[in-house]
Amino acid sequence: MCPACGMGDLNPKRRCPGCLPGESPWELARQATIWSEPMPMLIHALKFRSITEVRWPFADLLVRLIEREMGPAPWDLIAPVPLHRTRERERGFNQSALIAKALGGRLGWPVYTRAVRRHRATKTQTHLGRKDRLDNVSGAFSCPRSETIRDKRVLLIDDVHTTGATMRAAAQALRDAGAREVGACAVARAVL
Repeated sequence: MCPACGMGDLNPKRRCPGCLPGESPWELARQATIWSEPMPMLIHALKFRSITEVRWPFADLLVRLIEREMGPAPWDLIAPVPLHRTRERERGFNQSALIAKALGGRLGWPVYTRAVRRHRATKTQTHLGRKDRLDNVSGAFSCPRSETIRDKRVLLIDDVHTTGATMRAAAQALRDAGAREVGACAVARAVL
């Protein structure tokens, strides 16, 4: 797999084509599962039918992933990828924050749901190609309280990693605010 983003079926010593341009804002990005049934059904149940109980098995998958791929050392804090406040209000919750809190509870690591802020509303990424996804989220995130993450090892959590555009933009905001190290984990990996 790609050593930077976790994309599978590659030469393990080379980065994938999507990670080649520029430096990656994270040290390591990994995904617990691939986007095949039952994952799409479960993630859609969480996001669009408010079946929030699935956060617990998602957290369990991430615990196993972290233990296997990222080692036993605890991260200083867990930060979910944020939704814009209007989308979070419409949905009633941020699915990544629910997963991050469940994960933090399982591992005993602190969760800071406001580490990253989505200060600009963006279009849904679902029907966008790679370049449009990158452009859509470019500059959409910031870290308003950088003192809470400065010099910290931050584990960024999201539900789905497709091109990595959203996680990359959020991770870059963490780096720009002074995070010492950023890791990125998602429940599932989808491929365009």
